[in-house]
Amino acid sequence: MKSWMKVIGGAVLGLSLAAGIAVAENQGPRGGKMFDKLDTNGDGKITQEEMAAAREARFAKVDADGDGFVTQEEMTAHMMARHEERMKTMFERQDADGDGKLAAGEFGGHGAKMFEMMDADGDGAVTKEEAKAAREKMRAHHGKGPRGPGAGE
Repeated sequence: MKSWMKVIGGAVLGLSLAAGIAVAENQGPRGGKMFDKLDTNGDGKITQEEMAAAREARFAKVDADGDGFVTQEEMTAHMMARHEERMKTMFERQDADGDGKLAAGEFGGHGAKMFEMMDADGDGAVTKEEAKAAREKMRAHHGKGPRGPGAGE
């Protein structure tokens, strides 16, 4: 049973590192940083050895008790800690006055900026066409093309 958990844990960690390389190749928002982090010798290439070292380091980070196995509890604790970090960052970004509380005007504040960006003609309303154009612009910005059949229609 424990060997299966180790295999599954290794597979999950391996997939997350592979996803990191995919993001790095696309040079998305964090792509360059991820590639540089994996390319430990700075030669502009990521080798199997560098991937293995990154996988082992990530495994060790999740394996809280250092017994060589990742339990469901350890994985959950690790993921919850990452989630808390992201939520804290998001909260701080919205807390414009830094008082540790979100007023109604601060809550979800990026929505107004998003609305302004989508309202291409500035008439105070977003049409279906403007929303579609904004969505395609964001996909292009993040290195993603149109999705599925008829996506470019």
